[in-house]
Amino acid sequence: MNRQKKPEEVPKEETKIEIKEENVAEKPAEIAPKRVVEVQRAVASNGVAPVYASKESGLQELDIPPLNMAPPNRNFVFHNKMPKCGGTSMKYILWVLSEDNDFYLDYQPPCLGDRANCARNGDDGTDGQLELARHVTAKRAEKPDKFFLLKHHHWMNFTDVGLEQPTYVNVIRHPMGRFNSVYYFQRYGFAKMGTDERQGARHTWKGSQEDFDQTLDECVAKKSDECFEPTQVMVSYFCGTQGKTNEDRCKVKDPKNVTKWGHRNDWNKLRRATDIAKNHVVKNYYMIGILEHFNETLTLFSKMLPEYFEGAHAAKHDPWAVQFGSSSKTAKNPGYSQKSADILMAGPLRYEMELYNLCQKIFYERLKYYKIELGEEVVFDKTKHSEFIPRHVHLKD
Repeated sequence: MNRQKKPEEVPKEETKIEIKEENVAEKPAEIAPKRVVEVQRAVASNGVAPVYASKESGLQELDIPPLNMAPPNRNFVFHNKMPKCGGTSMKYILWVLSEDNDFYLDYQPPCLGDRANCARNGDDGTDGQLELARHVTAKRAEKPDKFFLLKHHHWMNFTDVGLEQPTYVNVIRHPMGRFNSVYYFQRYGFAKMGTDERQGARHTWKGSQEDFDQTLDECVAKKSDECFEPTQVMVSYFCGTQGKTNEDRCKVKDPKNVTKWGHRNDWNKLRRATDIAKNHVVKNYYMIGILEHFNETLTLFSKMLPEYFEGAHAAKHDPWAVQFGSSSKTAKNPGYSQKSADILMAGPLRYEMELYNLCQKIFYERLKYYKIELGEEVVFDKTKHSEFIPRHVHLKD
């Protein structure tokens, strides 16, 4: 079996990216990339008449693209994965699938350059454009065929930097479940990665020992900023990078209001950023799965992008993928009460909930179109990946 090897990093000075000079003063942030708009207006794949969301779904007024729309770009797919949303499991599933379906998996960490200075480099990290543009330009020149990029990154309009727009996909998690996972991960780190490097954020803990010891329920009861000023992950990832398309409309923190947990949220900016994020979900994402329905997500992905996801269930059960895919579970997670969940979902997580409910509504409508039943038994070739095959690969985190 041919095994994909991670190529040596291309020196950054060899690839120059020049952002186009355009007058964007009159271009609203909500405009979708031209390629996606053209696909929306075109007949669906293979000349089949477009099928739109049902009236009862309430999605027609959002001008959602046809449910049987062809992928905007079959040769470049970008899963700009979010933290604590099943990204590690997906990474190992995709690594197996990259061998089975003959595509190049480009898994990258949040910072492409100097990790020590990443937070101070506006061109790098999850919100940067230039470093990612340089990386993609170099990699696509080396790997011009089927190319799957997997990276923590905010949505980005690649046409801002003169590159082809990818087919965007993602997997989300219920905001309460994700927040709970992050809350305890910051205290206890990964369950199966016991090195100093992979012990979560405990080595950079910002609070006191009293803060560390309190449960999520106690945090909510005390109305601590840690729980009432949370990072709006889904809003940030779907709203996008700071660039010509969005300008600074996705910056939701108040730069003048700082606590030991970081900057507080500017809730007026959050409202605007959420609206932009919703538009991107509708117009610029080909498919978004739900972690709580992961089996159905893999089935849907295999139907919508078979050239990448065909055989996803067999890959999920590959012994190698199973062993390493569970390595990012939080070491300790006592959970939370319904009372705490109700408070957070109606308050600090309300915009995250708006986005989750929209994505869930679209997800269910796609399941209906592809005749995928929730909870149905998954049928796959159990002999295909029945043996443990060591894959000597280095996937940076």
